Amino acid sequence: MFLEDAARQLVVQGVARRMTAEEAAIAYGQRSAYLRRLAWVNTPEVAALDVDERRSRWSAFGAAHGDDLAAPESWAGFVVEPTRLTFWSGAADAPSRRVEYTLSDARWRESVRAG
Repeated sequence: MFLEDAARQLVVQGVARRMTAEEAAIAYGQRSAYLRRLAWVNTPEVAALDVDERRSRWSAFGAAHGDDLAAPESWAGFVVEPTRLTFWSGAADAPSRRVEYTLSDARWRESVRAG
């Protein structure tokens, strides 16, 4: 059953590390054209503009550069090696709960907790 009021959240905890150059090249290459353009256009200065100006900048950049974009020098990729995954679910008509998976001794352990 689909509940309009249903809410979901996933929290990932773990160790983050910067991708190697090879990993970053692969990850960037797999990004959609939208996300590759976003890496170039979505700066703090552009984010501060009103929506019409952001659209204008977006369109102008696309017209000037197309969609086949190499990664900008500022782009960085990170990998999170998870040690804990917490799936939270809630709905207006029932108490929420968390299902948590914790990595210990190379095994994932599951526990169910109150929301």
